Amino acid sequence: MGTIITLGESLDAETAAQLRKLLGSGFRDWTVEETRVVTFDALNVASISVFLDHAAGLEGFRDSSEAMDHSQWKNLPYWMNSLWLPIEHSSVLPVVLEANAETLFAGTASGLISDLEGIKAKSPERLGVAPPFFDLMVARRREFHQINIHLDKTETLQWVWLAFRTAADMAVKENVMMSWGG
Repeated sequence: MGTIITLGESLDAETAAQLRKLLGSGFRDWTVEETRVVTFDALNVASISVFLDHAAGLEGFRDSSEAMDHSQWKNLPYWMNSLWLPIEHSSVLPVVLEANAETLFAGTASGLISDLEGIKAKSPERLGVAPPFFDLMVARRREFHQINIHLDKTETLQWVWLAFRTAADMAVKENVMMSWGG
């Protein structure tokens, strides 16, 4: 385990400045008090790569590297550092920024939800079904981290889809920023 989706975490000054410049009056501080920050376990980078390659295959692409520039699903976590803002739509998002000498993807949570629903509609893998231990991860995180889990490919795809969908739904509902760093 160890790839975490976070809701409500603060932005660094450079990233905030770039987003403020892009969004103008639409920019605000989407962070919450540290005690209210919520996290979801997205397994690991390899699991997310399997999910992205699955999505790419649904569109007829060879893999996620090819899909990144050509996919209809523009709000997926193709970048190791990604964030999604809880705004309905934007003429400037999604966008890839350079901040703190790193590449950062910025999209919208509503766009991510739309992309995930599009993938679910095309996938034969029963996305949206909670795989084993997912509910435990959400309800009792400490207990979850004390067990070893083994998921097959379908369960891994279901897990990654549901982790991002659950986090995106919460980001919209709570009006907080969502981020992922691999």
